[in-house]
Amino acid sequence: TTDPAKNTTTAVTVALQLDKAVEGGFGVFVSTADGTATSNGSGDFDAITQQIDFNGTIGETKTLSITINGDNQNEDNETFIVKIDSLVNTNASVSTSDIGTVTISDLP
Repeated sequence: TTDPAKNTTTAVTVALQLDKAVEGGFGVFVSTADGTATSNGSGDFDAITQQIDFNGTIGETKTLSITINGDNQNEDNETFIVKIDSLVNTNASVSTSDIGTVTISDLP
């Protein structure tokens, strides 16, 4: 959850962590998808598509940063999705079904 100041930008950090070792490592393409928060035009956040590379060590954590855009509107909480789109450079069986939800909170 993040609460950007009015008319400013802030960043939210999302962590990706391996729960099992993957011999030889691999990469994933990670992207965002609109929910009630949108990324089009002067949207609530800046959409990303980014490759993240893992060396394959159990517990390895990688982070990515997503820009949240504040505005002068009082709004209810809004959400968007962070998801893994595809695997890169591996023949290993790696699940890409996990998704994360980021909540943008407009506190008074």
